[in-house]
Order: sequence, then structure tokens, then C-alpha cells
Amino acid sequence: MKKSIFAAVLIGAMQISAAPTPADSPLWQVWDNSSPMIQEWQKLMQDEAWKDNTVGIDHTVPHPWTEVKSDAGKISVWGRDYIFDGKALPTQLTSQGVKMLASPVRFVALIDGKWETSAPGSGKIVESHPDQVIYQGETTLAGMKIKTRFTIEFDGFVWMEYTIGKRDAKVERVALEFPINRDIAQWYRKQSEGFTSKAIKDRWGKLTGNKTLGPLYPGWATDFCLHNDKVGIDFTCEGHAKWLVKDLKRRSEWIVSDKEVIVRFNFIDNPPQGMVGRTKIDLGFNMMPFRPLDRELMSRFIYSWEADLEPHKYKDIVTMPYPPVRIISPYYWGLEAAAKRKSFHDGCAPYAIPAPRNPEKFIDYLKKLRTDRPGTRVVYYAVGDLHTEADPVFIANAEDWKGGPDKLDQDTVYGLISKRRGVLRKSCGLTKDFRDYKVFCLTWWADKVGLDGFYWDNQSFTACNNPNHPHHAAYDCYGRKIMMKPILQYREVAKRIYKTIKKNNPNAVFIGHETPPYSPFNDMVIDGEVLRRIAGDKQYYTRFVAPEDYNSVLFNSHIDGTAKSLLPEYAGKFHVGPESVPATNAMLAMLWMSDLNVWISTCNGEILRSRFVRPRAEFGIHDSEFIPFDKHEMAFVEVDKVYCTVFRKKDKVMVAVTNYNQTPVKDTLVVDLAALFPHLSTGDLYNIKAYDGESHAQVKMELAPSVEACLAEIPVEVGAENFRIFEFK
Repeated sequence: MKKSIFAAVLIGAMQISAAPTPADSPLWQVWDNSSPMIQEWQKLMQDEAWKDNTVGIDHTVPHPWTEVKSDAGKISVWGRDYIFDGKALPTQLTSQGVKMLASPVRFVALIDGKWETSAPGSGKIVESHPDQVIYQGETTLAGMKIKTRFTIEFDGFVWMEYTIGKRDAKVERVALEFPINRDIAQWYRKQSEGFTSKAIKDRWGKLTGNKTLGPLYPGWATDFCLHNDKVGIDFTCEGHAKWLVKDLKRRSEWIVSDKEVIVRFNFIDNPPQGMVGRTKIDLGFNMMPFRPLDRELMSRFIYSWEADLEPHKYKDIVTMPYPPVRIISPYYWGLEAAAKRKSFHDGCAPYAIPAPRNPEKFIDYLKKLRTDRPGTRVVYYAVGDLHTEADPVFIANAEDWKGGPDKLDQDTVYGLISKRRGVLRKSCGLTKDFRDYKVFCLTWWADKVGLDGFYWDNQSFTACNNPNHPHHAAYDCYGRKIMMKPILQYREVAKRIYKTIKKNNPNAVFIGHETPPYSPFNDMVIDGEVLRRIAGDKQYYTRFVAPEDYNSVLFNSHIDGTAKSLLPEYAGKFHVGPESVPATNAMLAMLWMSDLNVWISTCNGEILRSRFVRPRAEFGIHDSEFIPFDKHEMAFVEVDKVYCTVFRKKDKVMVAVTNYNQTPVKDTLVVDLAALFPHLSTGDLYNIKAYDGESHAQVKMELAPSVEACLAEIPVEVGAENFRIFEFK
């Protein structure tokens, strides 16, 4: 254990609580109690060493970000500027040098059918650290004083706090407006407002007209973003307890015009008696990209679950030209089941706690993985606000830590997990003691066994429904109970864990989902999980993901800076059996058009590895230039719905030809060699050869008569909803 991390945690934290975790809890039988590490962990837990720890609480800035810089009018983080010019609200925001705002951020009020706009006001920096700057200001609107406070963190995340003063006269609406330049606000991504196929498909799309977001769907984090193919802005909030709103049907509006899209948050909308009492509104935003994209991770495919139980698959994976990221031991199978599954017996841990059944043997297992394929990074499965019922520490503190009304006691839980897989339980993210435990637990075990990071599953943090916590219940001005989600608290947990592990292991990898405001702390992002409702055994990906959808941040790593992988969501006949072959080929045809990687999951794994993972690794996708099909004319097939995507290096180029048609195509691939290899002379271009990107056999290529360019033609046949890849060198 590294003293530099944990010494401060243990000093003064060895006191015994009034109800310490019992040493003989039957739940400890989940682990091998002969293990010295387990014994050390049990002692720490008996002494409640996690309490009030300060792991990850400091003003350091982790890689890849830089320290926050500020002067009188501007606050800057990596790639982004927040310009206040001494006013109460931002006058301009920039990402990668691109101006985001068509005009300054403002408050507006609707009074007697007419809109009034807030005064510019004034503001200043009141606190500054390497990892954050706090800016405060004050303005007025229709006789109301409004105090503003912005906490700007190193990853670009901004938490806004607005204290709106009392108004004695009636008002219809008070709103905050962000006027986003129209050339920025071209696409949207938001959380699903339900689980129907229609609601899931509405998670992303092209912004073509006005749109209104209604009441928050309780199961999901409350965020949305607007963007183009390079930059964007994401907004989030924890709930509406202090919004003075009669009807939440228009909680947020996107008002579209030729020059701008106004994002309007209706904080006050037909308040009681039309009067405004003092209230405080909080919400956050961040600009994309959140971080510089690590393209090295784009070649690191992800595999997990039981891949190593089938020797031929494991051998195929460890002999890939580029090492993988391996997600370890996601499930707890129950004591009897685990005893029969040798590959799980020592390495398997319950959900959400990375304590292997036998840590010493698990370390040997990690050594084998890393020996079989040097460079393999091993991450452990964890979840957001859920926790395993198998953890004796969680059960001992369940009355305060649980997030729901579950009756949790040690004997009952042990009886359940003895026979079957354990169950995940909701936790209360508003309870500091639980958050401190989560940080201590994950960082301690990562350090002890040598993990390379975590996979954060289920980042849809939910409100506390613990009956012992009536103080966590939130109600609006009309007495309705409101879902308030502990987004800031869980963001802090993720940040503390990320900073601590990255400090000791700069090559650590954190994997998560497309769920801001946590996305900045994800080196890699897995998404597409909810697409099972649309794909599954119903239809191919090419039937519902349109070519233009690759401009969406859901399918594009370059917009937010996280290395993205698709989680295949086929089922039934499209997962296994003869029909899985064309279904998987269609999914890969879609993937070759994007710069997405893949998680080896529910599809035809052999096709996935041989036609996608291996060719990408052999070519070296990670250090190539990605040129989308609609951003060039260097390669083309003059057939409708056939697209050419380019991956370019100095000495070689890969062209992926995707056929979106539901019938085969036989035509000619035309390539502009001079455009593909701009640094080569005409004489050198004549020596370029073409090869099949899968078999590596040379293919026939003829130079076309041309004066202006060095064009070449290749006869090409592409199956229905399928693809071909060609390499030029």
C-alpha cells in the first residue's frame, strides 16, 4: 500500500464505531478468508478506516488537462475559454478557438406578454486554484436582483448557481438563455425520455426546428447537448425542486433560427399567484471536446465476461496485432455456482467492489493475461450508484447507505447469495460516509492488486428513496415530490478515484458511458446498450443508423474527445446462427464508416474479430488520420448509398467501401492517388499498389486517363449491407 496515498486516510481514522462490522459476518464467506490481503482489508473495515478520508481531495490537475488560468475577463482550461469581461454572465464561450455564442448569456422575463432582458451587471473572480476558479456576479431583471456564481473546473465543467430575488409584482416567466451559434447547434444528443423504440431513437438527431423537453424521466441523468462535427456544449441539472413551475412540459426549449439556437431554461413558469419569492437555481454545463482524444485507445478493442472460457477465442484475442482492454469479473455468481466455475472462483468479485475472492491468486491471473499478451490493460467492473448486497460493510451500514426501502440484513442476504447471483442495491449518493467508502474501496484495491482502471457501468444516478432520510426528499412550490439526483456528489466520487489512480498509473484506463458530467473522466466510452430495443433480433444497424448520424456525438469520438466503442446489441437469430453473419457484417459496415471501436459482445464474434478488430489493428488505425465519407472526394463509387471512408497514414491508406443498399453492388472504385498521397511525386504515385484489406492479396488497379490528377480504378463488388476494405501503399 502506497503511504503517499493512504497515510492521511488511516491517521486518526482507527476509532471503532458504535456498531462495527462484525468480524464473523457470514458475508465474509464470499471471500477466501485465508488470504492475507482479505485479512488486511477486514481489519481496515473493522476499524472503519474509510471514514472522512481525503483520498483524491486536493488541487492537483490530472493528465491530460492543464491548470486553470484566469485574468480579469477570461478563465481558460484546456481547449476552452469562458469570457466574462467583468459582467455577471458569460459574454462569450469558445472551444478549440471556435465561438459558441451568438450573443451573451442572459436572463429574460415575460411580463404582460412582453420579454425583458437582464442588465449586463458586474462580476469578478473570488477564488482561484490550479484545479478550479470561482467567479461571482450580480445583475438585475425586471426589478429582481440576481446573484450569479460559476465554479469552473480543470476539465471544463461549470456549475452555475443563480439566486433570484423576490419580485412583488406578477411575472409570467423567468428564464436563462444561451444563444448558441447555428453553425454549432446542428445536432443534438439527449437522454431517453422513455424506453420505447421511438424514445430511444430520439436520443440523437439533426436539429431541424424548435424542440421542447418536457418533465425529466426519473431513471436517467438530466443532460443534453448541441454540437456540430467538431465542438459542442452539454447542459445538466440535478432536478427542479426550486424551479417555480406549474407545468414542466417546457422545462427547456430550443428555439431555432437561421443564425442561432436559443437554449432557454424556464426556471419560473406560471409561479403560484404569479409571484416570485426568493429561490436558488443550480445547473451545469461543459463544452466539447472535454479532453484531447487519445487515438492510441482507438485500436484497443474491449472484451470481457467469459471470453477466456473458450480457449480458441482467448487465443485469437491474445494474438491480435494490438493489445486489448480486458474487463474482469463483472458478476458474482453465488457461492455454489462460483465454486464450480474455476475461472471465476478466485478472480470473481461481487458487483461494485473490486475485492477478488482470493487476491493473491487473482494477481497471478493478471500476470498470465499480461504475459500472454503484453500491453493488455485490465480494468474491473464497477457501477455508479448501485452496490453489491454481498459486501458486509454495505450491509452493516445499510440503514444509512441504502437508497431505497429494501430490508437488508446479513443473514437474509447471505442466504440469498449462497444459492444465486447477488443483487445490486440502490445507494444514497447524498450520504458522505458512503461516498468516502466508495472512494477508499476502489482506490485501495486498485493499488493492491495492480488494476489498470475501472469500467463504470450504470451512470444513471437516481434520487434517494431511503425512508430513513426524509431530509433528502425534495418538493416543488406546488407540493409535488421532485426527483433530485446527486449528480455533483457522484461526479466528485468519480473525480477523486480518477485522480488517485492516474497519479500512480498514468496508463490507467477508465471506461464509462455517454453520460456527462462524468464523461470527462472516461478515457473510453461504451455506448449503444439501449439500442437493443431497436436492433436486437428485429433489424440490422444499417436500417436505423443513417450515414449522416455519424456526425452525432453518440457515434463520433472527435466531438467530445472520448475514445468510443460500440456495444453490439444483437439478440436471438442475429446473435448466433446463420443469420448472425449478415447481421454482423451490416453492423461492421456501419462501424467502418465511423471512427468507432467495438466491444466484443453480442454478435458473431468470429466475423467481428476477423473482419474488423484484426484489420484495424494490422493497419494501425490509432495513428492514422480519419477522413469521414462526406468530407472528401479522394475515393468514391458512383452508386447511391455507397460510401467511402478514408484512414490515411504517410506511407499507406485504407479505404472502407460501405454498401448501405439492401442489394449487392458491382461497380468501380475510383481513387485520387494524388489526393491520398499529397507528398508523393507523380512518378512515385505510379508505383502505388492496391491490396485487399482482409486477405492482403494484391488487387487489380488501373490508372485512368487524366491530366489533372492521378486517378486509379478498381473493379469492386460489395454485398448487400456489407463492406470491402482496400489498402494502398
